[in-house]
This record gives sequence, structure tokens and C-alpha cells, in this order.
Amino acid sequence: MYAVADYYQIRNLKTLAVAKFSDAGAIWCEEGFVEVIEEVYHSTPSTDKTLRDLTCQLAVEHSRKLINNAIFMAALSQQGEFATDFVHMLAVKHDQELSAKAIFITKLQDYAEINGETLQNEIQRLSTTLGIEKAKAARIRMYMLSIRDEVNSADTCRHCHVSCNALLEQIGTSDQPHLRLRCSGCNTKY
Repeated sequence: MYAVADYYQIRNLKTLAVAKFSDAGAIWCEEGFVEVIEEVYHSTPSTDKTLRDLTCQLAVEHSRKLINNAIFMAALSQQGEFATDFVHMLAVKHDQELSAKAIFITKLQDYAEINGETLQNEIQRLSTTLGIEKAKAARIRMYMLSIRDEVNSADTCRHCHVSCNALLEQIGTSDQPHLRLRCSGCNTKY
């Protein structure tokens, strides 16, 4: 239809043929694609790139499937103009993908440089905080062990000689807690 519209110079029919061809290309069918290539390249002049470019774009979009198709590979060797257009579009697509990847990598490197210092500072702060917390926990553990030992060793109060019912009294702050053991009868400190 496109070739007829071109021959009789009917622009609206050419436009319609391109639209229909484009719509048909959205429904991919590997079988018969070689015939489409042959028809497009035999029925259009090399100066008219409209359908030729659409055909190449389809081939590039599905190139991973097509390179494993023996019929398509044979058509490449027979269709010199198509092969040239196809390789050119494939190279352009490849360059665009590489450019997009390079831009992504650059942005990622910039992000890492900007945020890497912040991240490093945060890691250092957390390491310092963790070290402080570990030291606090070790001090508290030692203190609790000494209280446990004191409670376990006292059967009777050293002051009132009554059975030791110990009270645990908290003194100090929550950051620096100190506990004191007292006799519940006479309030003697241990």
C-alpha cells in the first residue's frame, strides 16, 4: 500500500500505511519478518527511509531473538542495504545504552563522593557510640557482679545481726547508675 501511495503520490495514503505498519510492528511475529524486510527494501527507494527505518527499528528491538534465527541471518547476507541500516541502528542503540550507563555510573560516583563522607562520619560516630556503650555495659556488669557477690556472702547483717533482707538502692544518674545494698532492718550500707 505504501509503494502504491508513493507511486501515485497520495500523501494521506502513505501516512496511513506508515501508521498501520507501525501498529502491526507492535504485534511482534518473528516468522515472516524476513519477507517484510524483503518487501520493504524492494518496494521503496533507498532515499525514502520511513518504512526502512521502522523495519530496522523493529529488528533492533528484537535483535537478541533474530541473531539466533538462521533465516534472518541468511537475509542479512542477501539484503545489503538492510544489513547496513540494521548494523548502523544497532550501533546507535548500543551507544545510547552505553551513554545512559556512563551517566548513571557518574551520578552514582558523585553520590558516593558526596554521601560517602557523610556515611563515613556516621559510621565513625556509631562506632564511637558503640564503644562508649560497650564500656558502660562492662562497668555495669562488673558492678552488678560485685553486688551479687556481696548479697550472696551476707547471711546476717554485720550491724544488727538479723537475717539479711537486703534492699537495693539506686544512687547516681541513669547514665552513671550506682546501686547500694542496705540492710532492710537497720539501713546499714554494704
